[in-house]
Amino acid sequence: MIAKGNLHAHGAKLAAYLTTAKDGERAELVELRGFVADDIRDAFTDVQIQAAATRAEKPFFHAYVRLPEGEGQLATPQWQRIADRIEQGLGFEGQGRAVAFHHQANGETHMHMAWSRIDLESMKAIDPGLYKNKLKEMCRELEDELGLTKVSSARADDTKTRSADRNEFEQSRRLGTDLKAIRNTIHDCWQSADSGRAFAAALDERGLILARGDKRDFVVVDRAGGDHALGRRITGATAAETRTRMADIDRSGLPSVEQARERQMQNEQPQQDQQNQAAAAVQEQAKAEAATKQAQLERAAAQEEARQRYERNEPHDQARHRLSEGQQAQQEAWQAKVEAKNPDRIRPDQVAANAAQAGKEVARGGLRVVDRATGAVSSLGDFVSNLVSTSPASPAPEKVDMRRLATEPAYRKQHQLAQHAEAQRRGLSEQALDDIRRDVEAGRDLKAEDVTKLTPQHLAQIASKGDAYVVQMIESSRKRADEFWKGRERERD
Repeated sequence: MIAKGNLHAHGAKLAAYLTTAKDGERAELVELRGFVADDIRDAFTDVQIQAAATRAEKPFFHAYVRLPEGEGQLATPQWQRIADRIEQGLGFEGQGRAVAFHHQANGETHMHMAWSRIDLESMKAIDPGLYKNKLKEMCRELEDELGLTKVSSARADDTKTRSADRNEFEQSRRLGTDLKAIRNTIHDCWQSADSGRAFAAALDERGLILARGDKRDFVVVDRAGGDHALGRRITGATAAETRTRMADIDRSGLPSVEQARERQMQNEQPQQDQQNQAAAAVQEQAKAEAATKQAQLERAAAQEEARQRYERNEPHDQARHRLSEGQQAQQEAWQAKVEAKNPDRIRPDQVAANAAQAGKEVARGGLRVVDRATGAVSSLGDFVSNLVSTSPASPAPEKVDMRRLATEPAYRKQHQLAQHAEAQRRGLSEQALDDIRRDVEAGRDLKAEDVTKLTPQHLAQIASKGDAYVVQMIESSRKRADEFWKGRERERD
C-alpha cells in the first residue's frame, strides 16, 4: 500500500480536487464529518475563516492512499479502517474530515482524505510531525493486517541519492538535463574515489567539473552549466567526512562556479555547433515570417468576405427593421397613451437636452427643497446642512468576529441580515437619486423625502460641493440612461 500526504493552503481548490474526477475517472464523496456546513466547499471555506484567526498558512492536511498495481480491491470497511488508522497516527482525532474515492475505468480505486488542522478549542494548528515517515510505517503495518502485497520503503535500485531540493530541480527542468543521472554519476565518482584528487579526476572523465562554491565548500558543475552542491544528499557523507576526504585539494586552486560554467560552455559548444544554431535560427525566422504573412493574407481575405456579406445583407436588414405605416401608427398611438398616463416621464431622446438645460438652471438659480407635508421651501444647501446637523451620527460598523461567523449559525444569520439591510438602504438611496434627477430635469423643486433617503456619503458631498455635485449626478445618470437605451436598441435589432 502506498500513502502520501502534504499540508494544503487552499480549501476551495482542495474541495474541487476531491470531488472532481479526471478523464476516465469517477469521483465519489463518501464522508463529510465534523463540519457545520453540509457542503464540502462551504465546510472548507469555514476552515479558511477559522485559520484567519491563527497563524496557520496551510490549515488542511491532504492524504492519498492507493494499492499496488494488480492488487485486488478492498471493501468499504477496510478503506474505513485505513482512514481511521491514518487519522489516529497523525493526531487528527475529532477533527473535521472529508473522504472521497476516485474510481478508474480499469476498476482500480484510490482514496483521498482531507482534515482540518485547526483546533477550535486552542485556536492552533495541529502539527502532524514527520508525517512521511509515519505514513510509511502505517502502510507496512496495514499491509500485514489486511494481507496486502508488501511495498518496499527503500529507494529504487537506480536511485542512489536522496531527492534534490526545489532549486536544483527547477534548475534541471530549465536546462533540460537528466537530474537523476547527473546525481547518480556524482555519487558513483565519490564511491570510487579515496581522495579529493581522485574524485576530481573521476568527475573530469564523466564531463563534470569540481568547483569552489560560495556557500558550500565544493560544487559540481554539469555539462549544461547546472551546479550541484557536494553534500550528504548526493554522497551520503557528512560535512566532516567530506572535508576529510577532500583535504588534499586546495579550494583556492579550483575554478569558481562561473568559471566552471564558462569552461563547460567552451567544451560543449564548438564552432560547428554555433554555426548549426545560427542556421537553425535563420530557418526559424523564415518560418515565422512566412506564418506571419500567411496570417495577414487570411485576415485580409476574411475582412473582404465580411465586407461583401454586409453589402449583400444591408438592404435586407434595413427592410426588415423598417416599420410599416400601420406599425408606425400603432407605435405612435402607444407612445401617446404612455405619455398621457405618465406626464412626468422623460423620453430617451429628451434626456441629453433636459440634463444640459438642468445644469444651466442649477448654475443660475440653485436648487430648492420642498417639504410636501408642511409646504416649507428651502435651498438644497440649507436643507442638507440642517439635516446633517440634526441627524444622529452613524454608528461605526461592528467588527465581524470571524470565529463566531464560522462556528455559530445564529451569528452568521445575524450577519447576513445586516448585510441585506445595508443593501436595501443602498437601493433606496439609488432610487432617490433617480427621482432627484427627474425633478431637476423637469424644472421642479426637490422633494424632502428623496433627499433624506440619500446615504451619509451623498449628503456629505452635497454639503461640501453644493449644487455642483447634483449637476455631476445628473450627468452620470444621463450617461447611464444613454447606455441603457442603446442596449435596448441593440436588443431590438
